[in-house]
Amino acid sequence: MKSAKLESLTHALKMEPIFGAFLAGILISSSQAASPEKLAPLRALVMSVLAPLFLASAGLRIDLTALAAPTVLMCAIVVLLVAIIGKFTGAYLGARLSRLNHWEGITLGASMNARGVVQVIVATVGPRLGILNTATYTIIVLVAIITSLMAAPILRSAITHLAEDPEEQHRGSWGKQRLPEGELGRRDISGQAICG
Repeated sequence: MKSAKLESLTHALKMEPIFGAFLAGILISSSQAASPEKLAPLRALVMSVLAPLFLASAGLRIDLTALAAPTVLMCAIVVLLVAIIGKFTGAYLGARLSRLNHWEGITLGASMNARGVVQVIVATVGPRLGILNTATYTIIVLVAIITSLMAAPILRSAITHLAEDPEEQHRGSWGKQRLPEGELGRRDISGQAICG
């Protein structure tokens, strides 16, 4: 109910309703009455039903045939390269300037390079406002998908070169602890149960 009211409010303010839904999520999760146990069913519904539906609807707007036009394909390649070089290289150089080693820089660069769902959410607003055509929308979403898919193999490779400090060793051993019988989920760094 809160979500619908905030969506209506943001729409009335000439903002996107999705921003209202985001604000509702923040308010609900930061409420004193909302414990992780009480939020678990809502989180399960959002993650297993609503988020996949949103991403499916975003995917339905993509037109891969637009890439058949040489100018659109070239534009897609240029945008992808600029996105990767800008974010990955910027994060890598920032890491090196902060005295992190090469592999820590690669890890940070790969992590920052992944755009994922946030870019897709922003891109879905463009066609509705008439500021993105189908080809541009397709390029933006493909950049989000490709950079997100790149992250996992790069991170897997880079992490094998990182030395574990004592804090990471402790965190790693903590993650291997068994949960008490009948308890579902994982625990966060403070030991709180994470449902879902």
